[in-house]
Amino acid sequence: MLDRGSTFTNPEAIELLKTKFVCVATDIYYYEHNTDPVSRFYQKVVLQREGTTLGKTTQGFYIFDPEGNLFYGWNSRDPNLLLKNLQSVASSYKAKSAWVPDKHENNRFRQIPKDAVVVACFSKILEAPAWKGEAHGHQKIFRESIGREHLWIKSSEARALARGDLSEALKRRFVIYHLNDFTRGEPDLWTLDDIEKAEIDLQPSKKGYILKGEVSLRAKRADRWYVCSLYGEIESKGETLTKFDVVARGTFHGLGKFTKNGPPGDFTLAVAFELADPKDEASKAPPQGAQNGDTYFR
Repeated sequence: MLDRGSTFTNPEAIELLKTKFVCVATDIYYYEHNTDPVSRFYQKVVLQREGTTLGKTTQGFYIFDPEGNLFYGWNSRDPNLLLKNLQSVASSYKAKSAWVPDKHENNRFRQIPKDAVVVACFSKILEAPAWKGEAHGHQKIFRESIGREHLWIKSSEARALARGDLSEALKRRFVIYHLNDFTRGEPDLWTLDDIEKAEIDLQPSKKGYILKGEVSLRAKRADRWYVCSLYGEIESKGETLTKFDVVARGTFHGLGKFTKNGPPGDFTLAVAFELADPKDEASKAPPQGAQNGDTYFR
């Protein structure tokens, strides 16, 4: 189901994207700071957008041809603007020739470990006393938006979970990288030093295990914190996880560098987890925390 605040809410725009364009969603983290051929091509495209420099984020939407010529570049969630730009290019663009992409090795991409389990994560602001009155425009989007992330569980950790064993590495990864407010973009990630309390236990149930916990996180370098309770149900068939339904709910405070426009003061934040559908292309998107390679699994 599409988020009402999503850029991709217009059926006509979706149809154009599916039939007239080659769609690419990528992590700009790599391409802004490297000099390999793919990064140079990316930089060639985005730097044609007025006011864009590599010293600031180049996130946004870009419509360009295989040679790297930019037609439109913008950073707005407005679905009407997306449709207008797509229609303009679709009606006027004539391909010069058939395009065969170059092959490039890029080992910086975050690769999911073999046989790992992907868990879909969703964050939502449930209550924000400081957000009063009717909201419009982007503020309305920020209030209603649902954050989406993925948790990676190594195959060995999944087998242990099926036996009722929650490893310390998985518990730390779960707490540091995924108990956060990612409803408006990429939040500042917690560190080990930010963990004040992380008590999470598995208790046997008729169908598997019940997960219960209490977590307290407080950033040492900023005015951000999250205190929440956890409840979940974990089931398996043999050593294969068949259910990982967990919800964290509690009080959050503070904003991140790239997650401005949140509620001032305290607000209620929930983060929900469930096994991702392997047939869903979105499940291939890596976690934000995996940007730094093996650090995510330590």
